[in-house]
Parts: sequence; C-alpha cells; structure tokens
Amino acid sequence: MRRALSAAAVTNARAREREYKLTDGGGLYLRVRPSGAKSWCYKYRLHGRQYSFTVGPFPELQLRHARDLHDRARTTVAAGHHPLELKRAREASTFEAVALEWMGKKKNTWSEGYAAQVQRALNADIFPSLGHFPISEITAAQLLIALEAVAARRVPPGKKNDRKKGAVSMALFERQLCGAVFRFAIARKLCDRDAAADLKGAIIRPRVRNHPGLAQAELPGLLEAVRSYGHRSRFTSPATAIAIELLLLTFVRTSELRNATWDEFDLENGLWSIRGARMKMGRDHLVPLSLRAVALLGELRAMGLSTHWLFPNRRDPHEPMSATTINRALEYLGYSGRLSGHGFRATASTVLHEAGFASEIIEKQLAHEPRNRIASTYNKAQYFEKRRDMMEKWSLMVEGLNE
Repeated sequence: MRRALSAAAVTNARAREREYKLTDGGGLYLRVRPSGAKSWCYKYRLHGRQYSFTVGPFPELQLRHARDLHDRARTTVAAGHHPLELKRAREASTFEAVALEWMGKKKNTWSEGYAAQVQRALNADIFPSLGHFPISEITAAQLLIALEAVAARRVPPGKKNDRKKGAVSMALFERQLCGAVFRFAIARKLCDRDAAADLKGAIIRPRVRNHPGLAQAELPGLLEAVRSYGHRSRFTSPATAIAIELLLLTFVRTSELRNATWDEFDLENGLWSIRGARMKMGRDHLVPLSLRAVALLGELRAMGLSTHWLFPNRRDPHEPMSATTINRALEYLGYSGRLSGHGFRATASTVLHEAGFASEIIEKQLAHEPRNRIASTYNKAQYFEKRRDMMEKWSLMVEGLNE
C-alpha cells in the first residue's frame, strides 16, 4: 500500500478557512480543522456501507503510531467488525480498568486502611505508566521498568533516613498487587499470562534488621520519658504522650490507634470496640482497657481536642494523627533504631510470654489469625475475661509494680 504523507507534512499542515484532509493511503487521512486541531481518521466500507472511524488526535498520535493503529483497524474490518468495537474492548480491558474492577470486587474483604493503601500505590506508581495499556499487551519488561523506578526512590538529599529499604518493599508490594490483577484478568479471559509472575526474584529485598523491642526492666524508664514528653518544649504534645502510653498499654497496631474515634469506646465498662473495617484481618476486635488506660482516655477527653478523633491532626483537625507522629516522638526521646510504635507489640508479646501467660490469650489480644481453622471460629469475645486480667497485670508490669 502506497503511503503519501511524511512526518514533516503532517507537522506543517496549517489551518485554513475550511476543514480539509491530507490523505495517507488505505483510507487513512489527517483531518485539519479551521481551529488548527488535527486528528487521524480512517474511512472504510463494511457490509455495503461507508463509515469513518476516528483513530486519534495529533500530535498525541504521531504518523507512525497512527499507521500502526490504522493497520489494526483494517484487519478488524477485514474480519467483519467495526474498529470502534475493538477500541471499546481495548479501553474496557486496559490495566487500569481491570485493576479498578478487581479492587471493587475485593473492597468488602479489605480494611479501609488497606484499600486506601492499594489505591494510592496503583495511582502513584502503576497507572501513570501502564494503566492505559490493554492488560493483554503488557510485558514483564514493561512492568519491571515501573517497579524498578519505585525501588530506586530515595528521599531528597539532605533529608534524614535513607528510605531505600522502604522503597524496595513498596516495589515488591506493588508486584504482588499487579500479580493479583493479572490473575483476575486471566480468570476473565482478558489475558493469558501473569507478567508479574515472571519477575519473581527480579527485585531483591534488602536484609532487614528488626528492632528487638525492650526488656521488661526498661519499661518503667520508657514510661517516665513518655510522660515527660508533652511538657518538654513547644514542639511536643501532651496528646502525643498519651497516644504513646495507650499504644504501650493496649499494643494495638499504630494505625488502629491513630484512626480511633470516640464512638468506639465504652469507658464506663473499660471496652474499646474496633470495627472490622479498620482491622488488618477485617474482623471486629475487642480491647479490654486497664484502669490506667481508662484514666488516660479521661484525660484526653478533658482536653477537648475533638468530638470525633481521639488524636486529631495538629495541622488539620478534620484528619487523624499523622502516621509518623509517634515514631518521630520516640526518636526525640532517644529510642531511634531501638523502638518504633509497632515494636510495642513485639515487646508486649515477649514479656507476657516470659511471664507465663497463655499463648492463645496473647495472640487473641494481638488480633492474630489462628492457624487452626477450628480455632478461628471462636467468637471475638473468646478469652475476654482472661485478657482483661492480663491487660490489668500488663499495666502494672509497665509501671514496674508487679514484683
């Protein structure tokens, strides 16, 4: 097939008083409007009638790309189908469209926090580069380029804390997400290969040195430091000190405390009911509160910071406490590299096991999923009274008053 246009001719085509066409061959032509807007169109015949199909705009679609799409459209017409049908099918099966459908199916099984994390990761790192491609056309090489860009991220020069390890972990997390999307597409016969599966081992996770937590003998010293934190300078906050102590006393996950709302608490009966939508495993969780924890919540309520959030964001009271606030406070107190907010869970687990508390009671308090399927059928109140007793004793152990 003879081609008539050159890239220069397309670029130099100027607007005229009336719309006109520059023909390339095989029914492909460039339409130039009086406004100067240019678009590629394909004129074809099917079932005895003539049609026109808009291939795409120029300069977004350069000449060689327009010709590639034109060739595909001609093949579609030869098979007895309209190119628009193919275009709509391709748009419905782009990676982004399939991923959004997958997320919609999974959303009811995820916590709100996890669903938001998945959405943020795909929006920021995968959709911009791969979202518009039909999922069946994405290769492992393309996906690797996107994931390597994530793994290579660092904080700007001069900032504290090299987050290389965190960036690699995010890249591995996003590979898992993409793999789930590909498998969803395979089940729907939108593609026949999981490109993410071909990348196992392509991105290496750096060795992570886990913080071992604190020994029981160190807990009173930590508590003393935390209680003085809110009054050290104008940059510290009494509410943050209460948040750290509550995290130590309840050893819930940091996100579960940060996003806590007042309607979850029954202070009269010493109960905290965390909704399943906020839990990692998606199930409601009851936390028995020690007398000290109830007293701290009373102090917090008297501050009148918010009628909704326990710990509103200091810059925007309509949002909860920042994800970094507790860890930055622990760094300020001298525990950098030794303890994080999440580390309270390991500390409590270790100390309570050493003190002889039953493993199943500790694991239930940690909201860990039982490996035994039968055990997982126990209702959420199982071991509750034993857990209440353990949490009261844990409060005394933290204070160093259990001897």
